[in-house]
Amino acid sequence: MSVVIHLIVTISFIALIARHIYLHFGWKKWLMKFGKMKVATRILWWLYVLTFVSGIIAATHWPATYTHSPIGGVHGKIGFAMILVAIGHTLKRRKFFKK
Repeated sequence: MSVVIHLIVTISFIALIARHIYLHFGWKKWLMKFGKMKVATRILWWLYVLTFVSGIIAATHWPATYTHSPIGGVHGKIGFAMILVAIGHTLKRRKFFKK
């Protein structure tokens, strides 16, 4: 059940990330604009990509064994780092949320 909850939360989080990027850049050439972003935002992007890819790999392993795999552990550590950077990203913009 915890894996199902994790997937539901993850899909919601990915949808919110996509909405956030769309609100900033739209859908046209948004990937090219990441090169002009601040270093912290680029780090957040690459952490997201690594978390996503490792999550896909872990998700393909899990149904075969129903056990935690080493790639799942790596996925969790990368995901935790991504969450920390995302919290910093949000806190830096807290004035926006106060308005």
